[in-house]
Amino acid sequence: AINIPKECNATTIRDEFLKYGKVVDMIFLEAKGQAFIEYESPLSAANCTASYKGDMQVHISTKTQLTHKKESEKNKILFITFSNVTFPLTADLLYTSFLPYGLVQKVLIYSSQETQYGLVEMNTNDSAEKVKAALNGKNLFSSANTMYIE
Repeated sequence: AINIPKECNATTIRDEFLKYGKVVDMIFLEAKGQAFIEYESPLSAANCTASYKGDMQVHISTKTQLTHKKESEKNKILFITFSNVTFPLTADLLYTSFLPYGLVQKVLIYSSQETQYGLVEMNTNDSAEKVKAALNGKNLFSSANTMYIE
């Protein structure tokens, strides 16, 4: 779920999504206004996606189980928030920008309300760390399309 209202907490989100089936796990990213909900059955997840009519956006994933990342664990998938977007963002642009730091596996660009985001999967955790160190807070264009990488 994305676009979660700021007044929501983990309990209210879990209660909201229990209507569609047994929730066995949940990761709530309060600062990002996002939650990942794991249902006991794929049918419950499909019912939620088809039936939910609230203010949040709900999408279904092909993953069948949530994986909790340890705080110290490095990740080869980078989450990018863009600000000051003046020029179009494309997967090719991100691919070309990240390629000098390692092999790029996948690129996804999406938007939520007026903010644009990207997910880039590098081939190794080390290459992802190199990208983050080199490009976090940098612009893709002169004074435009600033990237904040997590």
